[in-house]
Amino acid sequence: MASPGKLLLGALSLLASLQPLVVSAQNNSIEGWPVHNDGLNSVVQWDHYSIIVNGRRLFVFAGEWHYWRLPVPEMWVDILQKIKSAGFTGFTFYSNWGYHAPNSTTLDFTNGAHNFTSLYTIAKELGLYVLIRPGPYVNAEANAGGFPLWLTTGAYGTLRNNDSRYTDAWTPYFDEHASISSEYLVTKGENGLVYQIENEIGGQWKGSPTNRVPNPTATAYMELLEVAARRNGIDVPLTQNQPNMNSYSWSSDWAPGAGGELAYDLTLRFTANQSIGNVDIDGVDSYPSCWTCDLSQCASTNGPYVPYQVVDYYNYFETFQPTQPRFLPEFQGGSFNPWGGPNGGCPGDIGADFANLFYRHNIGEGVTAMSLYMLYGGTNWGSLAAPVVATSYGTWTVVDVLEPPS
Repeated sequence: MASPGKLLLGALSLLASLQPLVVSAQNNSIEGWPVHNDGLNSVVQWDHYSIIVNGRRLFVFAGEWHYWRLPVPEMWVDILQKIKSAGFTGFTFYSNWGYHAPNSTTLDFTNGAHNFTSLYTIAKELGLYVLIRPGPYVNAEANAGGFPLWLTTGAYGTLRNNDSRYTDAWTPYFDEHASISSEYLVTKGENGLVYQIENEIGGQWKGSPTNRVPNPTATAYMELLEVAARRNGIDVPLTQNQPNMNSYSWSSDWAPGAGGELAYDLTLRFTANQSIGNVDIDGVDSYPSCWTCDLSQCASTNGPYVPYQVVDYYNYFETFQPTQPRFLPEFQGGSFNPWGGPNGGCPGDIGADFANLFYRHNIGEGVTAMSLYMLYGGTNWGSLAAPVVATSYGTWTVVDVLEPPS
């Protein structure tokens, strides 16, 4: 198969052909597509083609890994060096609220691996961009999706909406995470590129998304998260990841300015496009060979599983976010092997041929930002694992991409 590094070189050549046409100070680029920013800075911009950093186009080829599944900070540099050597331009990480808050009165971002700031300093040293994903909910095959178990007693109301009890619970964690991360963003000369609020959450609309009737509890929740990120210094683009191509939520291209003005004082200047929870750059997650080796789960969700059937993203991106780059925050890097799964996993569906076909196909579809899930797994320590997975989380890796390309 082609190494990740060689695939990346091809993608960089494609972007290089666009490079001279970037107009950093103007609101237009090639073929009249608008160049956007978040209204807080022009260090990070984006348009129909790609993310632009300091006036230069960037192809984001990243991979996911979780510091809380490798809770030895001294080992993190080794993983990140291998990611860099394999030709990636960045890495992505989920945080885990439950890991940092074992009870409702404790919040630990300082002891041992709870202090993740060295991820940022190593990234700067190696020249890797960082895609930051704090939650509050992350899934990640973690127990309660990364929610602390004390949150699930019912005392905090319904979750993942604007219930004030839930809001009061997540605010200290989310505020502190954002405040820490704000010191390591590209806007401050560091390498934090984008900041994802929430994870695979739809529900922006009542009924069919085509009617664009806002769901007030969902939109208010996203607005609360956006405000919390901004007031704690996050001035890079805010992102979100769709679980599939059906929910049509949180893109300002899909419903610009719908829903009117915010009903509360933000103390920050928000545009009309952000008044219903829209993020700056949206993306869609894709697992065409199923996220689990139990293919029956995917058949019940996405219809019959067809091996090596590529996905047509064109109509989705052109319809849902035409002035934003084609972004896959999670693209298949393997499949986890559930309890009772096939002996040895399912390498026949996710081996070298998969990588060679699908990663090239994504580039051919115009995707200029994608992160493989997972790139490096790790271990589910203590009660971190969701019931569907075992102690090892390493079975995700599609090929040994952590070896330097030949």
